[in-house]
Amino acid sequence: MSQIRYLFVSDPEIGAPIENGEGIMVLDPEGANYADALISNEIHQSLVFAPEVNWYVKHTKAQPKEQKEVLKKLYEMRFIRHKYSPKESHNLVIGRSVMVIGDGEEVFAFVQKAEQLFDVVHILPSKLISLEGGFGSFKARFMKITEDEEKAEEIETECVCAQLLMFDFASEKCKQRGVECVKEPMDRDALLMRIRNRIGHYEYKNVILYESELCSYHHSEGSNCSVCVDICPSSGILKDDATKELLFSPLDCISCGKCVGVCPKGALDFAPFSQKAFAEVAKVCKDRKTLIVAEAELNKLDGIEIPDGYIPLVVETEHFISYPHLQVILEQGGQNILFYAPQTTKTFSSSVDVYQNKEKLQAFLTSTCKDIQTNLNEKQG
Repeated sequence: MSQIRYLFVSDPEIGAPIENGEGIMVLDPEGANYADALISNEIHQSLVFAPEVNWYVKHTKAQPKEQKEVLKKLYEMRFIRHKYSPKESHNLVIGRSVMVIGDGEEVFAFVQKAEQLFDVVHILPSKLISLEGGFGSFKARFMKITEDEEKAEEIETECVCAQLLMFDFASEKCKQRGVECVKEPMDRDALLMRIRNRIGHYEYKNVILYESELCSYHHSEGSNCSVCVDICPSSGILKDDATKELLFSPLDCISCGKCVGVCPKGALDFAPFSQKAFAEVAKVCKDRKTLIVAEAELNKLDGIEIPDGYIPLVVETEHFISYPHLQVILEQGGQNILFYAPQTTKTFSSSVDVYQNKEKLQAFLTSTCKDIQTNLNEKQG
């Protein structure tokens, strides 16, 4: 069976506002179990889930013809995002190697215990020269004492380990995945279990795209801009002030998009919904009012009524949205944009109305519904 590009799975609650033969395959839940779909309104029936489809059907007050047109556009918008989203996956295997940096009786006792379970490299803080890398490949240079038959001497040594433990040792690396910053006293067994649980296979994709030539921090002598690093809630982005370079860790990134939204130069882009994809989606939204909502916020808007002429643009997270994203919609002839963003403090322009609570958004949409109905009555009269 060939793959169905667009699938609508009917449901007793929402019905099926569109019929087969209109570019979207319509099946009941039983028939959908045997379908192979690219994009669907049901999470288990496709490669790409489009939650905005059911949400729109449930809340729209548009006429049937308008509903069908918007539904087609919603599927098309999801396809555009899928086309531009990263397909390449990266694989990482975390083995049993562990680097321990620390000194003292407790540390030596821990190392002795850990050596029964892992391949341990123990480094004294006073012997450490440099430390770099990330989860799976932490690299240290340090002085190691070697002994032969005649004398003992220190030589510079390098090692690479999958995980890193730092005892009473302050470092930016404490934010990174695969790093344990240990304060005494410690729960030795719990610590060993956390190390053991990280061993295994990891698969991930790049979420943040970066153009260093646009970045005001990259190799700059005058700029200390680091708003992306400052706002990152994990260690998805770190900075190296010695080289003036940003360091990205896709494994640490939690895909919040905050760094993209605050970058003043547009050097960062959100790969799941890139600027290029946004520009294409903006063409689909042309001539309609756009309501932008993050997927996680859809349930908070349950019960609102979407008037005729509106199209929902559901995004992964509200945080990556910046004015350039909204500008491409406005440039396509889009009318006023409604942005439901409960957590944002951003302001954009007079053409973008930001709502932080459901009640105010509902009040605006209700007034819009009344205006549309009044105009319709006048035309019919």
